[in-house]
Order: sequence, then structure tokens, then C-alpha cells
Amino acid sequence: MTRHMEPKITNFHLAKKVSDVEVYDKGSSLNIYNWAAPEMMQDNSFYTQKCEIFSFGMLLWELAYQKIPYKEKSAKEIRDYVIKGGREDLTISSLTHPKIQGEFINIIEKGWKHKEEERTSLDEIILKLSELEDIPNDLSDQLPSLVNASSIKDLSHGLIIDMKKIHPSNSSAFTFKIKPETVELQARKFQAKLAPSSIYKDSFLLENHIDQSAINSEDLDWMNIANPLKNETPVNDIYLEVQNPRIELVLKKGSIKPSESLNNYIEEALKHHYPYQELMEAFKIYGHLIPERVILGNKLYMMSHLIANEKSPNLGAVNDEWTTNEDFVAKGDEFFNKWEEYMKQNHFDSSYLISINGDIVMRDDIEQWVNNCLRGGNDFLHVISWKNLYPLYEIFDDPLRQEIKLILGNDDQTNNSKIKEKVLMAGIISVQDSTTYYRVKFSNHLESNKYKIFGNLVTNDGVPNDSYVVKFKSMNMCGFSAIIENFNNNCEMSIKNLQITWLLIGIPSEVGVYSSDTRNISILRLESHEFKFTGCENCEVPLNVPKNLGPDSILITSFVYPKLNYEPCLVAKFSNYCDEEIKANIYINKILNNDDIFQLEWGILLLKDDGNECDKKIGNDLVMPISDFFEAVGQSVYTKDLNKIFENITLPLTKLDLSYNKLNTEVGKALENALKTNAVTESLNLSHNHINLEMGKKLVGAFEANTTLAHLNLESTEIDPKVVVDLANVLKNDKHLIDLNLSHNKLSREAGEALAKTLEINNTLKILNLCNNNIDTHVGKAIAIALKNNKALVDLDLSYNKNFDTKVIKILSESLEYNSNNLEHLNLSFINLEFQAGIFLAKSLEKNHTLKKLNLSSTNIGSVSVEHLNSKRSLTGLNFKDDLVDCVTAKHLETALKENKTLTDLDVSSNNFSSETGKTLAEALSLNNTLKSLNLSKNNIGSVAGETLVNVLKTKALTSINLESTRIGSKTVIDMAQGLKHDTISLNDLNLSYNDIDLEEIKVLVEALKTNTTLKSLDLSHIFINLDTGKALAKSLEKNKTLENLSLVHCNISYEVIKALMHNKTLTQLDLSNNNLSFDAQLILAKVLKANNMINSLNISHNEFISTSEMALAEALEENNSLTILKLKSTITEPGNGMALVKALEINKSLIEIDLSHNNINFKVGIALAKSLQVNNSLKRVDLSSNNFDSKVKSKIEKVSKFKILSLNIKI
Repeated sequence: MTRHMEPKITNFHLAKKVSDVEVYDKGSSLNIYNWAAPEMMQDNSFYTQKCEIFSFGMLLWELAYQKIPYKEKSAKEIRDYVIKGGREDLTISSLTHPKIQGEFINIIEKGWKHKEEERTSLDEIILKLSELEDIPNDLSDQLPSLVNASSIKDLSHGLIIDMKKIHPSNSSAFTFKIKPETVELQARKFQAKLAPSSIYKDSFLLENHIDQSAINSEDLDWMNIANPLKNETPVNDIYLEVQNPRIELVLKKGSIKPSESLNNYIEEALKHHYPYQELMEAFKIYGHLIPERVILGNKLYMMSHLIANEKSPNLGAVNDEWTTNEDFVAKGDEFFNKWEEYMKQNHFDSSYLISINGDIVMRDDIEQWVNNCLRGGNDFLHVISWKNLYPLYEIFDDPLRQEIKLILGNDDQTNNSKIKEKVLMAGIISVQDSTTYYRVKFSNHLESNKYKIFGNLVTNDGVPNDSYVVKFKSMNMCGFSAIIENFNNNCEMSIKNLQITWLLIGIPSEVGVYSSDTRNISILRLESHEFKFTGCENCEVPLNVPKNLGPDSILITSFVYPKLNYEPCLVAKFSNYCDEEIKANIYINKILNNDDIFQLEWGILLLKDDGNECDKKIGNDLVMPISDFFEAVGQSVYTKDLNKIFENITLPLTKLDLSYNKLNTEVGKALENALKTNAVTESLNLSHNHINLEMGKKLVGAFEANTTLAHLNLESTEIDPKVVVDLANVLKNDKHLIDLNLSHNKLSREAGEALAKTLEINNTLKILNLCNNNIDTHVGKAIAIALKNNKALVDLDLSYNKNFDTKVIKILSESLEYNSNNLEHLNLSFINLEFQAGIFLAKSLEKNHTLKKLNLSSTNIGSVSVEHLNSKRSLTGLNFKDDLVDCVTAKHLETALKENKTLTDLDVSSNNFSSETGKTLAEALSLNNTLKSLNLSKNNIGSVAGETLVNVLKTKALTSINLESTRIGSKTVIDMAQGLKHDTISLNDLNLSYNDIDLEEIKVLVEALKTNTTLKSLDLSHIFINLDTGKALAKSLEKNKTLENLSLVHCNISYEVIKALMHNKTLTQLDLSNNNLSFDAQLILAKVLKANNMINSLNISHNEFISTSEMALAEALEENNSLTILKLKSTITEPGNGMALVKALEINKSLIEIDLSHNNINFKVGIALAKSLQVNNSLKRVDLSSNNFDSKVKSKIEKVSKFKILSLNIKI
């Protein structure tokens, strides 16, 4: 500070993060004694953060008194003075604001404490300095004349609730707009109370000087903490108090306002991505509650925590009062004698009480205490009781208060609907062409995985696409996965220009995150329904929705698939909202013949208009206005009224999606007018509607008048054949339509011929989808001929038209040659190609140089097309799924793989290879240097091919190979074992399950594990392992340092193998199911779980546990803290068994998933299980299916698990 009072900042060379450097040698500082800490003035000292605090305190003194510290002293004098504890003078006599200066001096004193460990922190200094702004010039000016400010120094502070007590905060929470109202009480009146308490929360309130009626229990629901005021634990307590109330202060809500520091803290908390935690931190600092009435006076009290004693008589509540000392002498002894007598029976000391300020007052001195109270004035009063407590957030004005309540789950919408869940996050995933798997990682980890994901696959313009299904899975605190699957396997996937919109729904207090962008989305209904398919392709689920839904409401849905059957794909189509009901028609792409249970999760959302929608965006890399996002993530519960749409938007409209809308005549008229006037300029989606002849003719007429429409989707419209004929005739002269989808319409011969003639003339159509139209040979030939003359098409889908014969394919092949400069994508999947047809098609590929994607899956094309792959260099995508690969095909594949430079993953499983085919394929693989993963499972490749395959593995290109059920032979296993032993084979993943391998060979393989340094996953399931081999495996497991996943299903595993796990430090996943484990093996497994802290997933299903080994396993689970997944399917066979195991779940804190299905759990064990699930806080997925539970047990389990377990399967 200069002499002109200008602040200057220096010592920049020392500035850096505290976390970077903890201490400095004092030689690096400037050693300015006037501000230096005493420890810095001594030898061998180091400069720490506490030295900074001392210097900052000196700086505050300098600012307050406007002079340099110790200005008249020399450096030596300063050193001697400070080391002995001397400091500059502190006085407030000359200061204009004594309260503010007093607090300022208090901050200085805490900063320059002599012992560095006693000094305050920088955060505390900053907080205290900010609070000075809220202190009025003189607090006494704001208080009634009867009240001494020193008696109520914390009057403007909130009350903090923690586990031990209720106490005023250290920080001021509010200031007064007007003086508190004062009520003088009868000064000479004493009130005595003797109150028994049987519930912990009542005792807690009494001990903290609060009456049980002072707090409304509903005002505590928002505090998601271990709140003692919610503790209903039985107690046996006696509370005694004698109080002399003198003054009541009334702090009406309208008379106070939040302090500036609190207001700023709350505003910042609301902006935070994790606002709930930030708000709770604010309440920890400023208080949870505020009293509306404060009682001042004096008080004695005592809380006695007794031990329940049946012989001790019950003590009823006793209330008494007196107004003079004489009155106390006459009545007081009787009152205290009752208390003393009861305390004596319970062996408690009754010789003293405690005053409100913490002093001990002996029983014999109470009369003197009464006299002192009668003689004392208002200067000696204390706060003796708080009454009418309410939440701190109530002192804020709207809309801030409403936003706080929204995050705390105490808003009107939540209270009325009883739905605590909120839309916590939202986002957009950009879909890349051909990529179907996406992992969304949260920027910060969530507090829990108690959330649900709802989403939709839409175009980049927000138009839903129902051709594909999005499945959300692997949801944890770090993120979740989104997988795109094809609902209709008839069609090749084409996921260009798409994106996934998603919502994360959960309870803020449990999940933590709550984005400010989604806080204006209300959840009107959130439910789930179970359903199943049995031999049918669809089922109907009625959804009961709220009354009087507004037109802006949307319906969101998500499906939960069975754990063991994630393959099916489901889509839901909904009827319009009517009579408080929406009917969901759910379709499955694969007819099931089992009783798998599916679950439809659905909700009704409403976007509240807070006037800021235009400013709110959803997404990071991709950004969408929240109003557009809201429409894209769900679907409206009402039919679109086109007339109103056109009335309320600015025309022309670029795109219009009317799919799944059950178009009626009125809609058809509005659409006709829109097309005629070019109101829709680019894209029209009418898919999944019924277009009859009347409506179709009007639309075709309107389309003819339209001059701008480029994309038309008529998929699954059951379109009348005559309408297709009319449309084809219009397209002959059309110059603007480039994309036409007529898939799944079963076109008649007449319609197909008309379309073929159009293709000969039309020069603008680039994309044509005729998938699954039952096109016969006649029409097929006509279309193929037309393609010879068509130079515009780049994308053609003819899949699932199974009537094509060789003649059609021959003409089509010829057209490919003529169309080689244009056609890029061709889908011919699920067309049964004859041998000659395959030859024609294969030869056409040699001359075509533009085709980039060709789908020939399930065509049985065999070797003829593969023969020409080596000359087809432009292909980037080729699908031979489910084609029968013979030896000729494999020979041509050898040539293809030699030329191919991009393939990394090849799956030719389940192709029924002969040994000759296997040999040829193995030789082909030896010529490829790019392949990383190979699946040959369920093929009889034979021993000769196996030996060649070993040589392929030695190239170290392949890192994963699946040889399940391949009959590879003993020599192959031995050679492979030697390669693994000496690390000449660098496999990470090896599956040899279901192979008939001799004991000697398998022993060589397991011994190789001792020295192998690459293998991480090994599957030896269904391979017999005898005692000798088991011992060899045990030794290998003790020494192996890389294996993480080991599957030994049905291997006859012995005691020694399991014992070896005591010393293994790498295995994380272990499958020992179906091994008929011996009693000794079961006991040692329990010991393993106590000692091994690496295994997190264990499957011991189908191993019968007797009561003794079950108890050992239960004891292990109580101690184990690493296991997260445990599968115990079909392990409890005897009625009454399982009790120890289910009780262990009360203690275990690591398990997330447990499978107890197909067990014989009786009523008593079932009830115990329900109790355990109620106590357990870690389990998220529990399978209890096929247990024949009593209805009472089942109901109890479902009830206790409702809000705790993410997935509960309890079906019989």
C-alpha cells in the first residue's frame, strides 16, 4: 500500500497453485519482517500456506488502520517482538461501525495466531469478509429496545441439522427488512416440564430446545440426508426442563430477506450441473431451517437416556409452573422429587442440571438460580427455544424459490403428481454411416445409476425413423451405450443423416446431475407395463394417461428386454389420445415361442413455457433448440391437425412427417392443398398409414401439381395398386423427385410394370426402395430391363423379393454393366440365387467399378461371387451372412483375402464346413495380414486345417479366435499350447469349448498358462478335466499373471483348482457352473471369496449347496467387498436352505447383481429375503424367477424393491 493509499500487488514470482507446491525454503522469499509469520523469523523454517494466512492477516490490519505494521521498529525489534507473541494494537474505539469492525478484528486475530495450526483458512477468511457486507451499520438499530444484541448474536443465522445437534450456522443467512416484532412475556413466570420420550427424533428435538410440534414433517422430506428428525428408533428417555421465558421475537417471513452472500451462493448453485449437491452444501453453511419465533430467557434442562426396564414403572408427562420464589419452594420440591425418585430407580445421577449456556447447576443451587433469574434484566437473556421452524428456501422470492423447490423435489408438480423423477439430462448422438454402437460418457460421474434412458432415432431435421430400433444398455455412473438395430431384417440398414435424441430421467437427489436446459420439462406420468409375445407378432397394451392432456404433451417410450434374450427388436405404435387412454400396439420382429417377459417404460412430458425456450439448446457437438428436441425425442399424443399446422407456421414447409398417423379424409384434403401450393417443398413421409384409392388419387393429383418435392416415403401404406400406376405415370415427366420408398407394399403386376416403364424414362430418381414387394418374375424382368436405360439410380433395394429367377438376375447383371458409372448401393439379400444366377451376377461385378456396397446375405450364392472379389477393388461392404460356404467358395475366398487389405473381423460360424473347406479357408487366412478376430465356431474344420491354423496364429496378427465345437484335433491343441507357452502366439482371447480334447493335450495347454503373457480370456467349457489335469491347472493359475476371464462350465472341476484361486491375482470373471462341486470344494470356495479381492463376477449356478457350505458362503459374502455379480441359479434345492445366504445380503455392500432363480426358497426364507433387499443398498438387478413364491412373499419383495432395485425378475 503506497502512502497515497493505492494498493499494489507484488511477489508474483511466488504465485502458483497451492496443490503444486506445499512449502518453500524461506531463502526464496523476500523476508519482509513487517508482514512475516513468527516461524519465518527463525532458522531452518519453511514457507507454507499458513505463513500466507499470517501475512494476509497483517495486510488486513494495514488496510483497517491505514499504516505500515511496526513502522517505527527495526527488523531485529520486529523479529524479537513477534517471536514472543507481540502483535500490532487492535482497538475499535475510533471506528465508526463497531459491529463490522469488531468482526473484521476477529478475522485478523484468527489469521495471526501464534501457532500456525490454530490459524484460520483462506476460504474461511473470504467467507467471513463476504458476510460483513450483510451486517447493518449497527445491529442494535434493527432490534427492539428490550433486546440486547449480545444475547442474540446469531439471530440472523439459519439452523443447521446434523447428526449430533441443531445449531445456528456460522454464516448470516438473512437480514431484516423491518425490526422483529417483540412480545414481552410474564417475567416472573417459571415453567417446568418432565417429558418421557419413546422415539429418537422426539428426544433429539427436546435436547435441542425445540418442541415436537415446532416442525412440520413435510418440511423435512427435501432433506435427503441421514436426518435424525426422521429417525423413528425406539428409545427410553426422560427430559426435564425448567425455563423462565421473558421475550418472544417474531420473525415473519415478509420481514426478512436472504443475505447477499446466501443469495449469490444459491444462484451459483442453481447454475451448476449438479445443483442438488450444491444446494445441500449451501444449507450446510447457512442453515436448513429458520425459526419464525424465538424465545429469550433462561433455562435448566437434563436429558437422561435410560435402559429399558420392565420392572421400572412408567412415568407420565408432568407439567408445572410457579411465579415467585416462595411459589417455587412450595411446588418445586414436589416436582423435582418425582424426577429424582424415577432417576434413582434407574441408577441415574439427579444431583445437577445444565443451564442454557452450558453451566452445571447443582440441585441444591436451583433456588438461587431462580432468584438470579428474577433479579436479572434483559442483558442476561439467552435463546432458550425456537418455534415454528420452516425451510430456509422459503425466504426467497419467486421464481428463485420455485427453482430451488423443483431441484429439491418439493415443488407443486412433484407434490401433486407424486412423481419425484425429473428429466435430468438430454443429448444428441450423431450417427455415423455404418456405425451402430455408441458409448455416451458423462462429463462427470453420477452419484448412482438409478436412472432410465428414453430416446428416439430421428433424421438430422428431427423426423423420427422407425425402420430401426435404438436399444439403451450398460447404464452406469460413467455413461451408457446406444445400439442401433434393424427392425426389419428384410432391408439393408442405411443409417445416413440420422441422430439419436435421448433423455435421462431420475431423481436429482439420487443421481446428482440436473441440467438447467431440461428443468422446464415436466413429467405428468411415468409408468411401466410388462407384456409378452407367445406365437404372435404383436400385442396391445393400454396406457392410462392423465386427464385433459394439452396438445403440447408428448409420449416417450423405452423397452426393457429379458436378460437372456436381447435379440428381438420391438417398436410401438400408438393410437390417439382418447378417454384418458392411449393404446400401444407393440410389434416384434421375430415371433417367439416362449414366455419371455418384456417391459414397456413410458412417460408423458410437457414442455413448460418459461419464455426462455429460444435461448435453450440441447447437445454439445450437435445442437438443437429445446422445443425441436422435445418433439424429436417423443411423439405427440394427438393427431396432427394439418389445417392448424399450416395456419400457424410460415410457409413453405421444408419437411413434413405424417407417419403412423392413421390419415383420414380431412387430413388428406389438407395435404392435397399443401402439395398443390408447394407448401411442402422437400420431403414428405406418409409411411405406415393406410392410403386407399380415394385418398391416393387426390395425393397423386396434388403431387402432379407440385414442382418441388424431392423425397417421398410410402413404406407400408397398403397403397392401392391403381394409385401406384397413377404415380408411376406422373413420375415419367417428373423432374424433382429423387428418393422414392415403396417397400413392404406387395405391388401388383400392373403396378410393377408401370413402375418399370417409368424407370426407362425418368432421369431424376436416384434412390428406389422396392424391398419385400413380392415382385414376380415378369415384373422383375421388366425392372431389370428398365435399369439398362436408367442412368440416374445410385441406390436400389430389391431384397426379399424371393420370386426372382435366373432370367431376372441375368438381365439385372447385364444392367449392372450398363449402369456401372452410377449404381453404388445394391441390396439383393434373401433372394435364393441359383448357381447360374450367381455366375451372371459375379461376372457383372468384374466390369462394374462404382458399386460400393453389395448385400448378398442369405442368397446361397456360394463360390461364384467370391471368385471375383479379388477383382472387385471398390467394394467397402460385403455381406455373406448365412450363405453356405463350400470348398469351392473357400478356394475363391483364399484369393480374395490375399488381395483384401482392410478386413479385420471375419465370422464364418455355423457354415457346416467340411474338413477340406476348413483346410482351404485356413490356407486363405495365412495370406491375410489384417485380420484380428476370427470366428470359426460350429464348423467341422478338422485336424489338418487346425494345424495350418496354428501357423496362421504364429504370425501374431490374429488376437482373438473362437474354435468352439470345431474338432480341431489333439496335435493342433499341443502346437497351440507350445505357441502360447513360448509367446510365439499372441492370442488375447481363446475359446476351445465343446471340443473332444484328450487329457494329455489339455494338460499341456493348461501348463502353458504358467508362462503365457498375452492370454486374457480362456473358455474350456464342456471339456473333461480329471484330477491330474486339475492339479496342473491349479499350479498354472497360481503363477499366471494375465488371465482375467476363465470359463470352466461342466468341466468336473476339483478342489485343487479352486484352492489355487487363493493365490491368483488376475482373474476377475470366473464361471464354475454345472460342475457338481464337492463339499470340500464348496468350503474352499468360500475361503477364496474371503481372501481374493480381484474376482468381481462369479457363476456357480447348478451346483447344489448343502446347509453347511451355504453358511460358509454366506459368511464369505459378509466379508467380501469385491464381488459385484453372483449367479446362484439352481443351488438351493432343499426347503429351508438359503436363510444364511439371504441374511448375508443385509451386510454385503458390493454386490450389484445376483441370480437366485430356479431355487427352492420357502416362505420363511422368502420373508427374510424381502427384509434383506429392504436393507441392502447396493443391489440393482435381482433374478428370483421360477421360485414358486407365496403371493405374500412375492408382494413383499416387490414392495421393498420398488424404489431400490433397477431390475427385479420375480416371475414364476
